[in-house]
Amino acid sequence: MKLNVAYFDWTVLNRDPQLVDVYGGKMRNPFICVSDLVWDPDLTPEGLAAKGQFSMGDTVTLLANGGYLWVQERATGNDDTKIFAGQGAVKFQPIPEFYVMVGGSLYQYDNMKNYQVLDWEGKNNGYGNSTVNGTVSGGTTNKNYAYEYKPVEIFAELGVFVGGFPITVYGQTLSNSEADANKNGQLYGVTFGKAKNPKTYEVGYRYAKLEKDATVGAYTDSDRWGGGTDGEGSKVFAKYQIAKNLQVGANYFMDTKKISEPSKETDYSRLQVDLVFNF
Repeated sequence: MKLNVAYFDWTVLNRDPQLVDVYGGKMRNPFICVSDLVWDPDLTPEGLAAKGQFSMGDTVTLLANGGYLWVQERATGNDDTKIFAGQGAVKFQPIPEFYVMVGGSLYQYDNMKNYQVLDWEGKNNGYGNSTVNGTVSGGTTNKNYAYEYKPVEIFAELGVFVGGFPITVYGQTLSNSEADANKNGQLYGVTFGKAKNPKTYEVGYRYAKLEKDATVGAYTDSDRWGGGTDGEGSKVFAKYQIAKNLQVGANYFMDTKKISEPSKETDYSRLQVDLVFNF
């Protein structure tokens, strides 16, 4: 049996309007994710993280998150791979029916270049990232990363109620300063409605592009163009909340893979239907 989450949550400061929580263990993603450009929604990282929220009057909230995350334990004599992460955002909400949030993140991976790829499937897979030949040493792959990864993310989200109906517009850009080329990413999307209470629904559209070395492919969304980086395309999705704990949804992907090499580009289409039961 595989344990999905096992962590502590310690509130070290709770004096309105200040709130600071510290997390440790195998946890749910502690960072603000307006979409899945950088992180797969199912990812549960391991390590230490802190989340802070500081209200500045009735309309402005400052958000600050940080993390020291363990990625890969290496063989004796090699350094482990880790992530040092920092994130900040400001949320402006003058009325309950409208808000806008803008922020940025830095995810610094240590010990990636010339180290074995994070091959969680055990298929000698670089998940779109640039690789060089390596040697197998207690692993399943002979591929090593060609670059370090230090992606910087800028994100924004706007939410508004129109006639009591919620609409959310969001976007992200991403750039890895450690790569020589193929180092940028972007995502833009819109969602109408919110599938939360019984008989509510949401529909939306999302466009994403991730160049080959914009971020670490092993941690990105595993559904979009089959997972990893080096792709671009659109996603149309819908969800309907049948009951309090039961939701049905569908996603349709219209993507292109291997965009770094036009002669090798391939189309990727996928219809995904989900029935989710929470308990």
